[in-house]
Amino acid sequence: MKNVVVDTNVIVSGLIGKGKPRQILDMILLRRLNACYSSEMYDEYEGVLRRRKFTKYTGFELEAADFLLVLRESGAIVLPQASCRVCSDPDDDAFLDAAIAGGAQYLITGNKKHFPLHSFRGIRIVSPSEFLSLIK
Repeated sequence: MKNVVVDTNVIVSGLIGKGKPRQILDMILLRRLNACYSSEMYDEYEGVLRRRKFTKYTGFELEAADFLLVLRESGAIVLPQASCRVCSDPDDDAFLDAAIAGGAQYLITGNKKHFPLHSFRGIRIVSPSEFLSLIK
């Protein structure tokens, strides 16, 4: 099973739509991917997924709660030892830090512009589409 870190934007997109981000969420929910996350990331996930603007999407709150439950039960919580401080948006460093701490092969994001190049310390930084193509 591959260790991955999933950016918040991919989770939101997966809960709202049925495209490639949804396929990634389904793989996590079916425990075909091991989602690594830190407590800082979990707090961000929870805070974003509780925003009122998402309540207009039918079933969003229930699916978000299910995702967070599965993440807590079967994901890998990691304790980053230091911050890499290489992302153009400092909030994104937490995702890269968790990927390093969790030995993730991939960091999946819909916003690659904030992350360094295509890889960092052996972690491939990919879009949902790229990830799905790579694991076929």
